Amino acid sequence: MLTSLTATVPESTPIVPEVRFHKDRRYEFIFNRVSWDEADRVCHKKGGYLSIIDDVEEAYFLTNSSELHDTWIGASRKRGYPWYWTHTGEMLNTNVTDNAIDLFANHPQRIGYDCFNLFRDKNNKPLFVDRRCAQRFGFICEEVSEPEPMIELNSFRGRYYMFSSHLTTWDDAVATCNKNGSYLAIVDDVEEAKFIVNASRYFHDIWVGGHRTHHGEWEWTHTGQEVPGPNDSRAFLRWINNLIRPNLNCVNIYRDSGNRPYFLERSCEEKHTFVCEEGE
Repeated sequence: MLTSLTATVPESTPIVPEVRFHKDRRYEFIFNRVSWDEADRVCHKKGGYLSIIDDVEEAYFLTNSSELHDTWIGASRKRGYPWYWTHTGEMLNTNVTDNAIDLFANHPQRIGYDCFNLFRDKNNKPLFVDRRCAQRFGFICEEVSEPEPMIELNSFRGRYYMFSSHLTTWDDAVATCNKNGSYLAIVDDVEEAKFIVNASRYFHDIWVGGHRTHHGEWEWTHTGQEVPGPNDSRAFLRWINNLIRPNLNCVNIYRDSGNRPYFLERSCEEKHTFVCEEGE
């Protein structure tokens, strides 16, 4: 078990994190009360991220899985920008429609309240609440890395794929694949993307072989072939655009809790799992 934080908590509150699973996702509930920024750092240090909530079912699961009533989750905003999930950069729709998650306790536009909290009311209903980031609450880390490195081998359409749970930068992933006589995977269509994200429940955030060139275009590094980008009508897979962080030049495949694959541009220096591909 990972070492818990040293923040003081009431004796009646357990400080050992609780682990729960939902739709092949792993969640670690941490009872130590910290600021949102500290919670974000702790989750990254553990190899995970502050939890993302994709639907109402997931929200109810999280609020009813522990004794926590007020929990930091992974949404925040910067002055002048909309709310977004920090891990993916995907914007939150706070204007409730038939397709939105109707969990907002209020219209979250209060000045200085820039971090999201998941609150459980007296009826055990989950609510999103905007709070000051310096306030101290427990928090939920999602997809915490397995303690031991893991490699899985799979095949698809006559090609072989090696999935590694070792967290590494995009450049190091390229080098590792090349050293083994393979290359960082190329994704040709939706079917291949679905195969990659569903090959193992431990792989939700995976480096693949796409990167942005000096001319601003996306390409597969192994072949030099173009990758239809975020605003290209030819794109066969939805991109999650990150409008907050600059210099996102490497391609990652992200799987949400509904097992849907997305292309996601990330900083090449981030560390994620990766998949190597090899021909017959």
